[in-house]
Amino acid sequence: MNTPHNPTQPASPDPRPLTRRGFLKSLAQTAAVTALAGCSLKKPPASPPNIVIFLADDVGYADLGCYGGAEIRTPRLDELASRGVRFTSFYAAAPNCSPSRAALLTGRIPARTGIYTYINGSPRVNDPQYLPASEITIAEILQDSGYDTCHVGKWHLNRDLTDPHVPQPRDHGFDYSFGTVGTADPTHENPVNFHRNGEPVGPLTGYACHLVVDDAISWLETRPDPDKPFFAYVSFNEGHNPYGAPQELIDRYLAPKDAADESALKRAKYCACVENMDSAIGRFLDRLEKNNLTENTLILFYSDNGSLFPVSCEPLRGKKSHIWEGGIRVPGIMRWDGHTRPGTISDEPVAAVDMLPTICAAVGASPPADRPIDGADIRPVLKGEPLKRKTPLFWYFYRQTGDFPAAGLREGKWVLVGFHETPGIEWSHPLNAEWMAWLKTAELTRFELYDTRADIAQEQDLAEREPERFEAMKARMLELHREVMAEGPVWEFSPGSESKP
Repeated sequence: MNTPHNPTQPASPDPRPLTRRGFLKSLAQTAAVTALAGCSLKKPPASPPNIVIFLADDVGYADLGCYGGAEIRTPRLDELASRGVRFTSFYAAAPNCSPSRAALLTGRIPARTGIYTYINGSPRVNDPQYLPASEITIAEILQDSGYDTCHVGKWHLNRDLTDPHVPQPRDHGFDYSFGTVGTADPTHENPVNFHRNGEPVGPLTGYACHLVVDDAISWLETRPDPDKPFFAYVSFNEGHNPYGAPQELIDRYLAPKDAADESALKRAKYCACVENMDSAIGRFLDRLEKNNLTENTLILFYSDNGSLFPVSCEPLRGKKSHIWEGGIRVPGIMRWDGHTRPGTISDEPVAAVDMLPTICAAVGASPPADRPIDGADIRPVLKGEPLKRKTPLFWYFYRQTGDFPAAGLREGKWVLVGFHETPGIEWSHPLNAEWMAWLKTAELTRFELYDTRADIAQEQDLAEREPERFEAMKARMLELHREVMAEGPVWEFSPGSESKP
């Protein structure tokens, strides 16, 4: 296990040690070494695939037509599913924004990286969390493997895209970045808080999903060497609130009689945002086709967590911020011609944390060897074979106490959830000093066991009926929880900073 780092110390403008980067680049050129305590490279495939990851924000399991959703129109994502594999047990790594993104990029349970919950950008809160420079991301691995790398859209792995003292997208392997720290401000329509490579771009005209796709297409088509493989991380602001979408789309989802109903209007705007995002994804896919890039491109779509709307998560229990299935089980679609068969449906549990090892395998690179990597290479699943995991899928979200589970662990069809006792600390939406101190020593004290294939809504606790399985999964959950919390750093909070949003 790697030595726990101390991210409370300010990072330099380029906090990644240049010696490691230079050393890895020399390895990429010589291919003389196949393993080291960082990112080592194997002999790359003859034609390494391009990588495109579309990440939606707060889109629920039941929102897409291909997942049985009848309310929101998602023709382009439905078409993508028809040309690849649709995962019915795809999991985000956390039930809210920042930890989910940290795990996607690192292949690690997010608490290991110190991202325990979303990063609050309010100047009244002074949230110190960020993704440490010592973490190695998919983008860094691909950059060292000769890829052009691009991030567009929501970043949410620090609180200020202009701060030279914390790692920025370029410090995590992205040659180019265009987007926001968190949500689009004031809404998705005509946002004013986008940045390009660390510089504010000022007010923009249009909708966030189309602005990021426009920029991604421009980047793709103006690269100096169009023959180089590329990684495009397209992280949408939609469908996180505050919502903004074309009025004609909103009108599709709002009955005239409900025009004065605030909750109905909110739902209509959300649905319109998801449809608008679907059309933006379609434009990017069309450009891949036009440029003859689709056949050698691994394309993934999923959502960072469940929706705020319970109806969007049905028939799953819970919603965003919950470790119940509705908070973490999300739509997940992959198309990779030659590896996925059109129209495939897989119920094998796979997750965002699996993307780093899978992409490493796809391009001939090895995951970092000096730290736990919690994901698995899912290529066997694409062949219809079972997936063997070294580490079971595990979630931990300290903010849930009482009747809501704080931890989850899935093995096969079985899901165990674990609960904290109410800690007697004033509840806080963002992380603060009190919660930071508590979560490092907090223990899971109560557990429930569910068969998610027979009981997708998690209504029947089978702990007493399956005592051996229950005890084995409980022991593994407690072991993993203690391990990741021991590795996760302690953040220091500035004296006098508020703990409330």
